[in-house]
Amino acid sequence: MPSPGVIACVLVAAWLLATLAYQYSPVQVAVARRDPFKLLPSWAFFAPHPAYRDYHLVVRELRRDGTLGPCLPVGLFPDRRLADLVWNPAKRPRKILQDAMQAIKRLRRWSASEQVVQCSLPYLLLLHYASTQHACGPDAIALQFAVVESAGRDGRRLWISFVSGFHRLSPRSGPGPSSAA
Repeated sequence: MPSPGVIACVLVAAWLLATLAYQYSPVQVAVARRDPFKLLPSWAFFAPHPAYRDYHLVVRELRRDGTLGPCLPVGLFPDRRLADLVWNPAKRPRKILQDAMQAIKRLRRWSASEQVVQCSLPYLLLLHYASTQHACGPDAIALQFAVVESAGRDGRRLWISFVSGFHRLSPRSGPGPSSAA
């Protein structure tokens, strides 16, 4: 008769092998009906439809003299380090911004009116982020943001998927980022 330790090791090894096999869709479909207690976890290390595009937030200023400033990127995140595999606190803010940019794109497609998009939480989040992270020049009176998509590595393609209206800036009491009114 095997010892309880050996039995436990065999059970854990069998569960590990079943878990690994369960990650493949054909096995998952066949086994899911026979696993009513959901003992086998499903890990999604790779999305079934990987992201092919990157989203970038850019802003430009409307100046007092009526000219427009250049489009400048907002929210540049530092390059990833090896330690980010274990601990990456910058991942959540980046993900929130990415999700908001994708939601704006979907809202624009589904909505009959631009006002619905401008009153949405993703729009207000991007407006707040753009207006607080971009240090406006002294002659700026309004701020506009845009969502730019990019694809590819070598022959990188860019296209604008959303452009906001201009938002008046509140008077500033000193240097630094301003907020939209």
